[in-house]
Amino acid sequence: MRAIWTRRKILSLGALFLGSQTTAYGAVTSGGASQVKAFLNARQSGIVRLATFTETEILLLIINGQPIDVHARQNGLYISKSPGSARSVKAIAPVDFGRLLTAAGGTDKGVNGTDRARDFNSLYGSLTSVPLAPLTCPADFAQKSTEEKALIRRQIRQPHYSRYGPCLMPDQPLIRQAFADDPFFDAWTFTHDANDRYLGLSLPGIRAFWSLEI
Repeated sequence: MRAIWTRRKILSLGALFLGSQTTAYGAVTSGGASQVKAFLNARQSGIVRLATFTETEILLLIINGQPIDVHARQNGLYISKSPGSARSVKAIAPVDFGRLLTAAGGTDKGVNGTDRARDFNSLYGSLTSVPLAPLTCPADFAQKSTEEKALIRRQIRQPHYSRYGPCLMPDQPLIRQAFADDPFFDAWTFTHDANDRYLGLSLPGIRAFWSLEI
């Protein structure tokens, strides 16, 4: 019987998940909800480490207390969001997200009120929102052999195969997990599969889904 994920269960799991910096439920580990809340309440700008999922970091861009965009990276390399799944207040390309991170002086460092503010804000203001690709699976995927599909799955991060991302969506129920046991973050949730191949994040104005296939 499939488990029924009530709001009470999700929040109780969030309490376990955020009980300390090293406690985790499933594969998601908190990056510090208190830091994120402080940025939002202080109308601060910068990039905060929201959480980690196995070896993947989830980074959130905040401008004057408003969440703007989110990206994930492994070993310093950004992972493309699944086409059609992304929504942002302002969609920032991975290369520009990295430039903003450098201008901020690293993660979890408030920019407003520092000598980094001018360069950071100038850079952010110069960036335009990148277009988001539609969620479509190329028609030729269905004609490929089992071996070819397996190769695409293994090489999905390669530019030649990345267009097949929408074809490799999870074929099993996803686990939903609260970000924090705090009513302030009621609308912030993660989703991931039991095999650590997919990760999703949703919060007001922002949604992202990543294929973590290698």
